[in-house]
Amino acid sequence: MISTREPTPRNCESRREPPHCFHSSCIIFHSHQQCFGFQFHHLRASASRSFAMVCSALSRVAHAHICLVRRASHVCRGHQHRAWGSRPITSDFAASGAPGSVLELLGKSYPQDDHTNLTRKVLSKVGRNLYNQHHHPLWLIKERVKEHFYKQYVGRFGTPLFSVYDDLSPVVTTWQNFDSLLIPADHPSRKKGDNYYLNRTHMLRAHTSAHQWDLLHAGLDAFLVVGDVYRRDQIDTQHYPVFHQLEGVRLFSKHELFAGIKDGESLRLFEHGSRSAHKQETHSMEALKLIEFDLKQTLSRLVAHLFGDGLETRWVDCYFPFTHPSFEMEINFRGEWLEVLGCGVMEQQLVNSGLCTEESALGVRAKGNEKKETQQNKKEQERIMLQDGSDTAGTIGFNLILN
Repeated sequence: MISTREPTPRNCESRREPPHCFHSSCIIFHSHQQCFGFQFHHLRASASRSFAMVCSALSRVAHAHICLVRRASHVCRGHQHRAWGSRPITSDFAASGAPGSVLELLGKSYPQDDHTNLTRKVLSKVGRNLYNQHHHPLWLIKERVKEHFYKQYVGRFGTPLFSVYDDLSPVVTTWQNFDSLLIPADHPSRKKGDNYYLNRTHMLRAHTSAHQWDLLHAGLDAFLVVGDVYRRDQIDTQHYPVFHQLEGVRLFSKHELFAGIKDGESLRLFEHGSRSAHKQETHSMEALKLIEFDLKQTLSRLVAHLFGDGLETRWVDCYFPFTHPSFEMEINFRGEWLEVLGCGVMEQQLVNSGLCTEESALGVRAKGNEKKETQQNKKEQERIMLQDGSDTAGTIGFNLILN
């Protein structure tokens, strides 16, 4: 990517779709230092003091001037943000693969071509899985998030509603990383200057959202995904080529969404309407408002669980490519508003592409009679999905900058 590219306009204010932005909308942690014996303090006494304690403790296990948690998506908001990939690594650090040679990674072989641009330094980070190393700060945060969801969101039989996936391979196909999320073939976020490619068809995931389609297609309707992700950035106080994300996804049926609502049986999830700044064309306003309320409430509870009550927070309307409407939560930390998460209602087209495929329909027909098939299709068509950073229906992006 050309380093002189103009910064992306302030899309969170204008709500226009920026041509040079790509959003992962996930919790993003950032650390490469192994740590043992670190424990969280109880975060209930003084919210702002507890927030500072967590930041101070985590900063001790990171290099000076390297942020523990990376900015959520580089979706621009004024001069503070740049579009994803606007700070590419210089060619001095890149190592293109020799066409015809083979790259060995995680027990598999990948033929190299003119798209191969992995560096030895980045390759050395693959497979470390810091978030699965006991007592590492990333592991501790992951466990606190899991604890919260396991206790707060329980199924009808008393089992956790959300399943957790923290061992998915960081090597994905370009289809998983882009096409499954409706990213156009000519979108700037696909450029070599923004990503680490093994070859033209495989890459190191740029976000954990690369696994959403597969998990939906497998029949999951509530899950958390944790993983290391890779983007070509120069190292500074806010950027590092390898960082970590935790995101969550949940689907809602009509019964789940309207349960307990007066005259809920008469309400609809979907309609043939028009798209506006507040909703998608396929969602009813009633469904949208209920989902938005649940989404924000879920995230607010999670943030309170991590940092304590009493934080001064605010919600900001924003734009992300595969959620609409989209929001960000900001926390007033030491007099500055700090973006701490991004979330939104997932584009219904993405949900349908994962659920209503020819392959899944064939699978249903093979398992039951026509009546069961019709009921199953109806149930799938009445589902709506929201994505919020690391929580019930969306994705969280922690954005704590530790100097």
